[in-house]
Amino acid sequence: MNRSRELPPALLTVTLLLITGTAPSTAHPIHPPPANQTRSVQVPMREGRRMTMRIVKPARVAPDQQTEPLEKGTQPKIEPANRVVLSAKVVDAESGRILPFRVHIEDAEGNYFPPTGHFDIELPDWNSNNVSYEPDTNNDGYDWAMIPKGRFTAELPAIDGLRVRVSHGLEYPLTTFPLDLAGQQGKSVERRFMLKRGINMREKGWMAVDTHVHNLTPQGAIRQMPVEAIDYVNLMFIGPGHPLLRRKYITGKPSLVSTDDHIVYVSQEVRDANQGHMTLIGLRMPIDPIRVYTGVELSKRLKRLPNEPLNWEVYDRMHAQGGLAYHAHFLYWPGYGSAVGAAIDKLDGLEWLRTDTFFRGDRSRQNIEVPGFGRRASAVLWYDILNCGIQMPLIGGTDKMNAGRVVGGSSRTYVKVDQWNHEGFMGGLKTGRTFVTNGPLLSLSAGGQTIGSEIELEGDGPHLVKLKADCFTQVPIRFLEVLVNGKVARHVHVADDQKEISLKMDLPITESCWIALRARHDQPNVDNWHRGITAAHTSPIYVTLNGRKPAVKASAQYMVARLDETIRWGEEDAFWSHDLRRQEAINSFRAAREVYVAALKRAGK
Repeated sequence: MNRSRELPPALLTVTLLLITGTAPSTAHPIHPPPANQTRSVQVPMREGRRMTMRIVKPARVAPDQQTEPLEKGTQPKIEPANRVVLSAKVVDAESGRILPFRVHIEDAEGNYFPPTGHFDIELPDWNSNNVSYEPDTNNDGYDWAMIPKGRFTAELPAIDGLRVRVSHGLEYPLTTFPLDLAGQQGKSVERRFMLKRGINMREKGWMAVDTHVHNLTPQGAIRQMPVEAIDYVNLMFIGPGHPLLRRKYITGKPSLVSTDDHIVYVSQEVRDANQGHMTLIGLRMPIDPIRVYTGVELSKRLKRLPNEPLNWEVYDRMHAQGGLAYHAHFLYWPGYGSAVGAAIDKLDGLEWLRTDTFFRGDRSRQNIEVPGFGRRASAVLWYDILNCGIQMPLIGGTDKMNAGRVVGGSSRTYVKVDQWNHEGFMGGLKTGRTFVTNGPLLSLSAGGQTIGSEIELEGDGPHLVKLKADCFTQVPIRFLEVLVNGKVARHVHVADDQKEISLKMDLPITESCWIALRARHDQPNVDNWHRGITAAHTSPIYVTLNGRKPAVKASAQYMVARLDETIRWGEEDAFWSHDLRRQEAINSFRAAREVYVAALKRAGK
């Protein structure tokens, strides 16, 4: 495909530059940009002058039933005389049940051999503006083939030292099976790869969820979910041209492809460049106006649009529909809106796309500077919000934009449900019975109450609350930590080969607080999506002593200062459609500030 205009090669040299200003790698083909991007073609002329042409490429749109990657690569060539045909299946070691899975086959040099019908993947250099069926996925150049029916064939070289890597969710270990085929030329061989389950979260009432997925059709989501052991996927359209909206997938109820075991729901993400984005769950009607973004885009290359609706107004509109509204990808993009919505009780929770609390490279995309405090890591900001007596649970998702993120692969939510359907899922979210993870599976109770509960105590104390925490992990972690008001109250060092960790303690309570459980490693894991650090975090259990909400002075001081900065932004930098909207926004910011001022006063007492 010729991706530039036909120009006489004898007269000029054409150099394609992405609008980001980075030249495409010579190791990868140049892919067309999404609909809202263009390429600038710099053309050196004979006379020494330069002419710039803007070439607009159409959006890449995949058919509803697409069964091949949009970015299809190649299959390695194997000489017929040296070829072995492998027929394989993956089964549960105890029941013998065939499991859906993803697989990566490579030789000792790291050459990838995809199963029959699959290819290696050349990912685009941006987020694809399409929805697709997508049978394969890629993790920073490491290809995986999705095998939803549990069986595959592959043409392989007749050599020893092959490795077959198999993954099926978090309850089974990611396992590498050696495969020696030397001397098997011209033969067909059969193998059965066995995985042993370590825990059954569904039997314990936990539903595994990816809250944040964009560019899959419902059919593509339902295909990937069993592979990753994901029970519920929240697909979200972005803007008026997104195919999930254009193809009329918004129905106000679970998608028709949903089954008793796996639920797909199509909703919306509302995106403000300065307030932060909103993950909407349980949408019945789109939130108007439908835009790709609002506010002042950080790259400064997109048109300014009013910072409207306010994030808390989106919350009101969603609740009018019976839905929920969360601050999206909070660790990366906490924005000005999260602290406001939390304070005025118009935010259902925070979404973590990565569970890594301490080693996040980008502390905050907006780089919000609070005078006297500087920048603050987003995870610490969440602790500050909780420390001011605001109940704020967590959800987790992937923000899947292309085959570079698998459904549920990088971060997922576990929700405790009373019934296995959409209504049960929504009920679990509303009560904050959640934890987020990319590996460890957590359980926490205090005084017999579980995650999301509130414990009310009377008297001066200290009150001894019996706490029980459990963690099961197929991926190594280093630490299991009990947090009280953001401080580590109990720290357990975990051996690399230790899969089950339990602790019990009598926790003395002398003030109102929140309690949570955190599991983590301290080094990246190459098998995690984008080589992230393995971690998990529960939503809190809330403890109220003598009817007083928690109040930590240092946190309240920071939050008051942050709201001062938010008010300054609203008055000086934000973009409003008219003065009345500006004043409505500033009034809500001031109301939020008073909540943090009240926490500071409680802390002073």
